[in-house]
Amino acid sequence: MVASIDFRIVSVLCLALLSCLVEGTDFNVLDHGAKADGKSDCAKAFLEAWQAACHSPGSARLVIPKGTFVISEAMFTGPCTGFMTVQLIGTIQATTGTQYKEPEWLGFEKLTGFLLTGGGTFDGQGQKVWEHNSSKKAVVSISRNLIIFSSNINFEDIIMKNVKNPIIIDQEYCAAGSCGKASKASKVKISNVKFKNIRGTSTSKVAVNMRCSPEVPCSNVELFDIDLKYVGAVLPGLSALSECSNVKVGCGGILNPPPCLSSTRIS
Repeated sequence: MVASIDFRIVSVLCLALLSCLVEGTDFNVLDHGAKADGKSDCAKAFLEAWQAACHSPGSARLVIPKGTFVISEAMFTGPCTGFMTVQLIGTIQATTGTQYKEPEWLGFEKLTGFLLTGGGTFDGQGQKVWEHNSSKKAVVSISRNLIIFSSNINFEDIIMKNVKNPIIIDQEYCAAGSCGKASKASKVKISNVKFKNIRGTSTSKVAVNMRCSPEVPCSNVELFDIDLKYVGAVLPGLSALSECSNVKVGCGGILNPPPCLSSTRIS
């Protein structure tokens, strides 16, 4: 899925506050029926555990332990009562042999105060998923994205395996093309979003995709130590790309793909 401020005294206070926020009640997906067997669809169990954590008093942590958890489509939605942490230790794997109804695989939305961490893996299954999503709208229906419609959120220490658009902020998103030609630019303000130590493989050539609203551009978006390699079937052997609109990105450390031209190098 952590915020850092370059003022020493303020940084100490902020880190102390973040520590207090993150230390909440644990909600383990195993306690809600999830099975780490690499074959059972755990979407229902994950969403039940999320709802319990999201609506519990104060801060909460959704724990995904070691093992491989297969999930079809799931949207983790707020607002939540307090600061939410998702600690991904194991692997979340997309289902195969399934026709996905929506363009996103997993999503986190309407959240203020969110941390995704743990060193685990998102496995989008790449070609195995495409084989069962080959309709004329395949480009939309098989999109395996992690989509953000939130503010004050952090992604760190995550491995992406064959995921389409592994890093994306998308304010042009329309579920199943529901927006239509008369759609207006989003008025939701996205700010203080940080991606740190995200590595792995992308099935889309654009591995870092920042599409923010022209009416309320994104602010304080930062990328640190990003290492994503393109492994798609189209144009094999080429490097991954970054695309940005209506956002200025601060970046530091290792950056693969290279950041957008509008990005600013920060320490």
